[in-house]
Amino acid sequence: MFAPPASVRLRDITTELLVPTLALSLHDAAPRVVEFFERVLGPRPERIGRLTTLVGQLLMPPRERDELGAEITDPDLYELTPFEAFPEDVCAAADAVLETVGSLPVRLSELLGVALEDSPATAHLVALLALRAFSPAVESHLRAREESPLLVAWSDGMMLPAALGRGGEAFGRVSGRPRGVEGPAAIETLGFYGDDLLLARLDVAAAAYLAETDAA
Repeated sequence: MFAPPASVRLRDITTELLVPTLALSLHDAAPRVVEFFERVLGPRPERIGRLTTLVGQLLMPPRERDELGAEITDPDLYELTPFEAFPEDVCAAADAVLETVGSLPVRLSELLGVALEDSPATAHLVALLALRAFSPAVESHLRAREESPLLVAWSDGMMLPAALGRGGEAFGRVSGRPRGVEGPAAIETLGFYGDDLLLARLDVAAAAYLAETDAA
């Protein structure tokens, strides 16, 4: 009856608890935070093991474990048929045409004319190999320490003859017909567009050695 009335004012969590706690050091704030959460979360009953359950677990035989794991089943494999864009005879004929290129520059139009005597597909492959030589892998050639000369191609701005086609820079499009199509019609259907590149074989290893010698 004579007791003072109880205070029912709620605490401001942010301004009265969180902000002052953040201003403290970790050593001073840790026990206060732990005590706060222990009071807020309420009592936690201790886990007491049952003797009957404990005895049953102790008397249970150990589980058998397979160290190698589950059995692996062999997958169903089937033989893949490799896709060849050009037959072996076409590749051999194109290599034979490019083998004629030496240290002196040769026009691509001359090589295409020789390749067309074999087949349009051979000329198509020669044109693609010329495109690869337009940006040769010089660094890979040197790292592999290959001693064979490297086929390189460059443009001096001369266009391909009208019989082979007209177009822009360094082969905007290269197309061809299957092997066996011959004659003037085959030359028109190939449609080589771009510059009449110059091709030559460069001894990259010797050039690199001379450059290192001059630098030393």
